[in-house]
Amino acid sequence: MFGRAQRCHDCATDHAQRCGLNEQELSITASDIHGNTHAERALRYLIGYIADNPTGWLTLWGNYGTAKTMTVQAIIASLVRQGKPARFYRASEIEQGWFDDLNADRSNAELYRRLPILAIDELNKVNLRNDWIRERFQDLIDHRYRQAVAGKQLTLITLQYEPNDCLPGDIASRLGDGRFYRPWVGGTNKLVIDRWGERVLPGCLHIEGEDARPQIPPDFITKKRRGADNG
Repeated sequence: MFGRAQRCHDCATDHAQRCGLNEQELSITASDIHGNTHAERALRYLIGYIADNPTGWLTLWGNYGTAKTMTVQAIIASLVRQGKPARFYRASEIEQGWFDDLNADRSNAELYRRLPILAIDELNKVNLRNDWIRERFQDLIDHRYRQAVAGKQLTLITLQYEPNDCLPGDIASRLGDGRFYRPWVGGTNKLVIDRWGERVLPGCLHIEGEDARPQIPPDFITKKRRGADNG
């Protein structure tokens, strides 16, 4: 008889080393997003829901400090802990990866296309006025969009501004596509809309609010506290 399938510890370790998150970021969970605003409740919910259902598309846009990046990092961290090949990149790192392809035998471009789970942070910070860069982002976004529609990949995007205001039209239209809804089972929330008689969260969300990031004390405070505890 066959035994129960076991999670591959070595695979999880390898994914953790390659995922693009540091040790502290790998420990982020939904509980690290503080507050009880509509946005904060929605973000905590999305972390759990997407970690359990890792396909489709999610775009988060809004001001700095509203936990957009933390949300996608928490999703990536959760999936890595499950042993899934999830990666987090800043958009500038993807841009650099394409330049590196020009002088190497490897293909970062192919990796970005085929990763089952990919997070791209700060998409508004790359130079999309450059034709070469824009064409590559257009190709990547279009490919991953079609894979997301087919339920084969998960793509997570963050940016500071509304996509139509800072991205070429074809890229912005993919980020704002209306088919990536997720069911909402919480209480009243202004980010939730009604579709087909159901309450759902759209796949493109404007995240507003005060700084939702955890207040992590600097090292000298942490060491001082440890010294007091050991004294």
